Amino acid sequence: MEGTIRILYIDDNSLDRELVRDALEKESSGFSITTADSQIQFEQRLSEGQFDLILSDFNILGFEGLKVLDTVQARG
Repeated sequence: MEGTIRILYIDDNSLDRELVRDALEKESSGFSITTADSQIQFEQRLSEGQFDLILSDFNILGFEGLKVLDTVQARG
């Protein structure tokens, strides 16, 4: 999908993931959202594709938002 903003969203709360997905899809159809609910799943998703934006909860069962940033930066 050309022009689609690819988002990777990590949050361990399924209701929050659903709310964010619904809000983004209501705003525009120009988003492609991939979700993760843990550090392991986040790292797997990150290695599977390229993303334009990463949204993160600050504390994901001991995996803090700043570690998300460190992981992304380490992968270039």
